[in-house]
Amino acid sequence: MRLDIRSEYSRLLSSKDLQVMIESYKIITDTGFSIFYEHGKEGTKTSWDYDGNLLYQMTMLKCLSVLKLAEPINYTNDVDGTSLKNTYDPFSVYNLVRAQYEAFCNFNNIYIQSKSTQEIELKYYLWVLSGLNYRQRFKVEAKENVEKKAHEKKEIDDIIATLELNTCYIQLEDQSKKNIQDGIKKRDWQYKIEGNKASKIAWHEMMTNAGTNDMLEGQYSFLSLNTHPSNVSVFQFGAMYNENEQESFTRMAMQLSKILVALSIRDYCVYFPTCMKTFNKLPSMHQMLINTYNRMFRDESYVLNNHGEDF
Repeated sequence: MRLDIRSEYSRLLSSKDLQVMIESYKIITDTGFSIFYEHGKEGTKTSWDYDGNLLYQMTMLKCLSVLKLAEPINYTNDVDGTSLKNTYDPFSVYNLVRAQYEAFCNFNNIYIQSKSTQEIELKYYLWVLSGLNYRQRFKVEAKENVEKKAHEKKEIDDIIATLELNTCYIQLEDQSKKNIQDGIKKRDWQYKIEGNKASKIAWHEMMTNAGTNDMLEGQYSFLSLNTHPSNVSVFQFGAMYNENEQESFTRMAMQLSKILVALSIRDYCVYFPTCMKTFNKLPSMHQMLINTYNRMFRDESYVLNNHGEDF
């Protein structure tokens, strides 16, 4: 690696201040969008691939919101003239990062961890059923909404019938089938399948199953504490502004987001291998950063190509 590239690579990777973080984050964002736009021209053949595309799009769109929230906030109250100057709202960023965490785990569990198309179909339809069953709980009065609810109830019954004919489901042990049927009623969808056994897993387990190492351990609890109105989040919120650390908190949130998006880009390229043509044409720095984050937070087997391996 040339000295000038090595220096620039090190600067972007460390991102020791917010402006460099924004510059580095933009590279990751540009990479993700370039891959999607090129792959989007091809279209998809199955409902699960179509929704997988949308899940990836949602992840990437949140990057634009993160970049917007990385800009300093200036606000003036038109009633009394009071104002905020050059402040930040990192806790709003954490909401977006938590959604990116969940999207990455979901995509990986359905599309990467599955060992067959039948397993993808099973996990995908459990995800669909969860959403439809949640919608059944809504109270509706308008005629069109009543009709839609009835239509979705029939869709639920049809999907369950399809799942019961799914080869992956049929091969499961009886207890695992019962776990899934009970899970459908509870609107559960996060399942890990090993051989003839299916078990429900938590968010942090989904991250571990995605090949991540201890460096990301505990991040979901951290994100949840900062997303929900927990006492810890309120305490940290107050301390952050009292100690003038809102800019560094924003940088920390962006760093975690950048890692999760890099892992998501890698998985998207693996599931849709034609994306590799686009990835391989991107500027070297873009490829190197994606590979590095997968190497650092997973291992060498997760890199997409050999860019940066000599560093």
